[in-house]
Amino acid sequence: MYASVITLQLPVGRTEEAMRLYEERVVPTLKAASGFKSVLVLGAGATGKGYAISTWESQETAEAYEARFRQHAANFANILVGAPTRELLPVILQV
Repeated sequence: MYASVITLQLPVGRTEEAMRLYEERVVPTLKAASGFKSVLVLGAGATGKGYAISTWESQETAEAYEARFRQHAANFANILVGAPTRELLPVILQV
């Protein structure tokens, strides 16, 4: 299993708006993606820092979502501070 760890920065006070857009635009594409298992979104409203950690069946299925991630990043460009980063890592332990 692999995890995609996305790090992003929002302007303070825009977390709710970003989450609404994420639920409307990103979650449906994740659920439809081959190999998708789960997603966990973390955020600190006071600082605007956030993470989206999704798990995938394999490295190949996680990599296959890269084009869609770039499309989502472009769609969120007007709400993000800078570009989000995405890193793929093997899951070592899940409890």
